[in-house]
Amino acid sequence: MKVFHFFLLLIILCAVRSNAQYAVMLGNQSDCEQTGFGPSEFSCKKYLTAENGSLTVNYIPSEDNKSMWEIISNGAVENEEELFYIKNLSSGKYLCAEDGIPQCSASDGSKPEAQWGLWETDVATGIYYIVNRSNSEMLVTENGGLKFSNNETAYSDAARFDSKYNTYRWVTVEPAAKKISPTDPGMVVTDPTSANVVSDEAAAILERHNYWRSQLGIAPLAWSDELAAYAQDWADQLSAKGCNLEHRKNGKYGENLYWAMGGNLSGVDAVNSWADERKDFDFNTQEGTGGVVGHYTQMIWENTTKVGCAMVKCSDGSVIWVCNYDPPGNYAGQKPWKK
Repeated sequence: MKVFHFFLLLIILCAVRSNAQYAVMLGNQSDCEQTGFGPSEFSCKKYLTAENGSLTVNYIPSEDNKSMWEIISNGAVENEEELFYIKNLSSGKYLCAEDGIPQCSASDGSKPEAQWGLWETDVATGIYYIVNRSNSEMLVTENGGLKFSNNETAYSDAARFDSKYNTYRWVTVEPAAKKISPTDPGMVVTDPTSANVVSDEAAAILERHNYWRSQLGIAPLAWSDELAAYAQDWADQLSAKGCNLEHRKNGKYGENLYWAMGGNLSGVDAVNSWADERKDFDFNTQEGTGGVVGHYTQMIWENTTKVGCAMVKCSDGSVIWVCNYDPPGNYAGQKPWKK
């Protein structure tokens, strides 16, 4: 059914802790406008809403739990696609396919009817096709209602940015009012020995790391000013040597490097680049399939608890980003995380 390769879910869809009143809202792209350049930066007129088991797309305030959804990875990968449960925060029921109709009535998320693939239109767009596992059809809106569709044209390269097919696509929006538990992977966690205030860029870099870890149920990292200073020292040394990428010899921390010129110069761009290595990573064996995956596995390494990053601008206008990790990952013979 899939016409082009889709990447696994990218943007902020955090598995919610039981004591955290936090979830994303789902808006159909036909009812939404992009308000920024990052994932989840959308404003929507209507949101997917569950009430008494039925689904609608309604005008509804963001603080209403009927329009909030927990999107939780079930840890399974089928046909190279990660599967998810989509649970309504108000009813506790799961989004499902029932007799060919989209409903929110399942109490058991383990059945295929209540499992979903989320296929992004492209890397880091935050726009998805939501596809049911049991029927391999997309959740779409039509005349204010909801239905399933197997229109393969909507998946094509030509259609994925065509507004004519907006009703086939969904965006995630963070509610304006939310409460986050101290262990929620979406929050910024700082090292107690570091400064109290984390810069906007550091916070964004940390959020991207913790987003990818949250998709696998791995605990979030804390930002470390000590590691950031260590990274800055090496970035400055690389600049003095002509900005050629090379790892620090005998370094005591894990290390990811990124070089860019002309565009994609931010720390978030660096993290997104490392996360793209997922396409060459087998989530069942936790091993690479031929391409480079070491940057990605360092980001999600379960035993790593802290990260710090720094950037240097080179004389030719390029930039180098260095991120260091403590404890380091990528030990030979070890898996990135325990299933």
